[in-house]
Amino acid sequence: MNVIIKKLSGALCAVSLLCSPVLADEDYVNPYPDLAEEHWCYEYVTGLNRDGIIPEQDAFEADEAAWRGTAAMYLYNLNLSRGGESVETDTDVFFDLLPDTAFGEGATWAYENSIVEKMSPNEWGAFSHITREELCAAVINYLNYANASVAAVSDETLFADAVQIGANYKSAVMACKIAGIVSGGDDVSFRPKDYATNAECAAVIYNLKKALERGVLEGETSVLTGEGDYLYLYKTEPHAVEASEAVDDSWFNDAVFIGDSVTEGLKLYRGDALAGAKFLSATSMSATTILSGKIKPTYQGEKVTIEEGVKLSGAKYVYIMMGMNNIPYGTERATGDMVTVINSIIASNPDVKIFIESVTPMTSTSSRKDSGLNNQTIAAYNERMMELAAENGWYYINVAEAVSDENGYLISSYCSDANNMGLHFNSKGVAAWVNYLKTHVPAELK
Repeated sequence: MNVIIKKLSGALCAVSLLCSPVLADEDYVNPYPDLAEEHWCYEYVTGLNRDGIIPEQDAFEADEAAWRGTAAMYLYNLNLSRGGESVETDTDVFFDLLPDTAFGEGATWAYENSIVEKMSPNEWGAFSHITREELCAAVINYLNYANASVAAVSDETLFADAVQIGANYKSAVMACKIAGIVSGGDDVSFRPKDYATNAECAAVIYNLKKALERGVLEGETSVLTGEGDYLYLYKTEPHAVEASEAVDDSWFNDAVFIGDSVTEGLKLYRGDALAGAKFLSATSMSATTILSGKIKPTYQGEKVTIEEGVKLSGAKYVYIMMGMNNIPYGTERATGDMVTVINSIIASNPDVKIFIESVTPMTSTSSRKDSGLNNQTIAAYNERMMELAAENGWYYINVAEAVSDENGYLISSYCSDANNMGLHFNSKGVAAWVNYLKTHVPAELK
């Protein structure tokens, strides 16, 4: 059986998967010229090679990011080693699955059995990299597919950066941690959005294999593999980014600001501050109108979708302040649509960091406030968005506290229409806003 292993110099390198018997240690020859015996993953990789799960190849590239296809192939070969049946590649479904190869077979098997989902209607994503949290999800999906149990051998302590784990991956990551399949670094962090390296992918599959072989001993507890089983462990108090020493304006050269007419004011009055920042804003824009397609922002003179705009901007940091235009329809709908929009941005731009800016309040003299839109409904919306930010690993920037008076109203002298709509900013208000942004950048991103 052939496998597609590496994409070298623009060409695909096919090699044979050797199904020879396990060799004695003294007879074993490391088939990977670039993998030194001193590398931390050596035993994991060569152990899996002995078992026919990782094939020989010209270079293992231990520290390079692993492909989704690689992870699927390893799981597929593990399943074959446990008596599973082989599959045939269906190239009529996905253009990137190569026929008659273990690489393609593994991806087809992973898709057909809901172990690793497709990336788009016509592309499975074989040559896209897999994140650490996605790898954990694949492991748990495999355990459910195989109806297999593994023992709980580690505690339920959260990773130091657990807040950054995506909502859909939290339970799977914790299940893998409790099973001893993954562990944190020296600082007990997991870095869930980082791509898993080939070495890390091999280590995870090796640990999974050993956990399956060990099984659950009498008196031990099995790791739960149901969707959401461990979410209760992540219940933490919502929090906003704390104040710190101000960053230079240049930090925002990698930022894009998404919002409605309030954000248009930031764009208009920021002056020389945040000069390198990009903007995707439009009057009356909201998460709801974005999803309906009724309103699109303009980027470099062209109407674009939010996802396209973020990609074109090349931004690393996405600041979002929206809600004023759909809060009147209820907090549940407004926040739900925001989450949908943000997840869509992340799906198209997986490396960006999300910053939720609180919706700013209205002045005490606003003629716009009514039963649907007022400072109470704005506060309820902000509170829910702060909770969602904590649950999803997004940053929450409480801009409202920088522009509110002692009664929670927008400071009138900061407002360009204090006696009318009572919600837009003038240059003085924008200056306070900019200063708040500069002094509320997460320490780990500086």
